[in-house]
Amino acid sequence: VTNRKRHVGNDVVHIVFVEDPKVGSNGAGMISGEFCFVTIFVIPIRDASIVRVALQLREGLDDKVKQTLKHLVGTTMMPFNVSSNFVRQLAIRADLACRSAVQDRLGLFSNWQERLRQIRNLERYAESKPR
Repeated sequence: VTNRKRHVGNDVVHIVFVEDPKVGSNGAGMISGEFCFVTIFVIPIRDASIVRVALQLREGLDDKVKQTLKHLVGTTMMPFNVSSNFVRQLAIRADLACRSAVQDRLGLFSNWQERLRQIRNLERYAESKPR
């Protein structure tokens, strides 16, 4: 996970729109990636007027991440016209939960936290250097 920031597009949450309802949300193994913790499947039902939104966790996650995300796991049926907002909010919540669960293992996880640490180091260097 420490190399995550080196690879653009390696997100912890993937959203998949499944056009073939026969595939369903069983296609989680088809999506590869080292960093994907959560996959959200959007599956149209009955002429795309209703969609099924299913959130699944990647197999092999540690218990802390599973515990943090377990309240988001499940399947919901809803009208298509409201599904985009629901999926967006679900993805944001899943991303925040993943980041908070992983943060303890990595220390500083966010870019702004690392930048702040570097700025503080520069300030100490400037203060200690004689003029």
